[in-house]
Amino acid sequence: MWDLTYRAQAALLSGEPAPELAGRDPAELDEQLLRAADDRVDGVTLDSRLRAAEVRRHVLEAALGWIRSGQWPGTPGKLLDVEFTEQGIRTGLERCLRISAREAEDMWSRFALVDQANTVRPRTTL
Repeated sequence: MWDLTYRAQAALLSGEPAPELAGRDPAELDEQLLRAADDRVDGVTLDSRLRAAEVRRHVLEAALGWIRSGQWPGTPGKLLDVEFTEQGIRTGLERCLRISAREAEDMWSRFALVDQANTVRPRTTL
């Protein structure tokens, strides 16, 4: 277990966010794996707002896929400081995308990220 945690921390610092989530089908994920990724992300200080947003985005995208596959967390609470619900995850994901857009190097990347943020934003009703 320590070795897995150490490798995951090293991967975060080297630029590979949550390698245990990469390329996995949402049905293969579970709450324990998502919460473990949350703990690792919270435990690492990243060098920039952009990098922090990218790492959080990776975990939140995996969580959204997991929830959309019909799974729900067994214990209520938060994941990366947002409610562990579809609406909460969408809100956190939107925030990450908007931070990435503000930090984008070029106008076209910024536009694409804002479009993604608008797409993932939770729907509101009046």
